[in-house]
Amino acid sequence: MDIVDFYKQLSNILTMRGESEISQRTAETLLKDLNDKAKESNLDINISTDVFNNLNKFNDERSLEVDDSSYSSY
Repeated sequence: MDIVDFYKQLSNILTMRGESEISQRTAETLLKDLNDKAKESNLDINISTDVFNNLNKFNDERSLEVDDSSYSSY
């Protein structure tokens, strides 16, 4: 595993958790396994499960607000 593989897998876990495709417990287990693989590959990385806190707050699609203005009226 290299650094790019690590972050691709981390991104997948965050996406699945952010879209509620997996539970918090499953996400934490996947992250623990990913951190273990990184350690085995001598990568100096250890992402905390705190990364799942407030995950929805930073979801771009869920944070969009309805806007009455439209470019089509111009």
